Amino acid sequence: SVTLLCPTAEQHFPFMTKDINIQVIYIKNLLRSLSYLSIQRSRYLEIIVSKLIRIDVHASRQDILHAEKINIENELVFSLEQLNTNDNNEMKHDHADKLDCLMFVLFEYITNVSIENGVVNYQETKLLFKDLLNVFNKILLPTHDSSHVQFLIFYVCSFHTVC
Repeated sequence: SVTLLCPTAEQHFPFMTKDINIQVIYIKNLLRSLSYLSIQRSRYLEIIVSKLIRIDVHASRQDILHAEKINIENELVFSLEQLNTNDNNEMKHDHADKLDCLMFVLFEYITNVSIENGVVNYQETKLLFKDLLNVFNKILLPTHDSSHVQFLIFYVCSFHTVC
């Protein structure tokens, strides 16, 4: 039954210390299930965003900047040869890296819902905006120290100028 899926999805959501690949796959599968459970989209988005906020709160801007600064200082010690072999875009703050990957999945989802054949689907974007706005009001606004997750709503708003 549809009413059992949301509590089950929330209960079995991987804890934030789990491997990033497990979390990405879990969120992608939840979002994929919305193609045939669109009536549950708002609730699924609440579940996902609440989990992202938990990670976001543990990835304060100061901690991220500090971790990146230490990484840059450490890299200066190594030779250029060693730098070239380890050239990746991963953040050095574990929670920040996870948050980046998970938010990218949501940005992809928002894009896929909002754009069809290179054209903005205003009706779908409007419905998605309403769902995200409800999540924003219910979960994001009361949260202290969230710095990154709110960019999901900003991203959806960016499609309005295209319409």
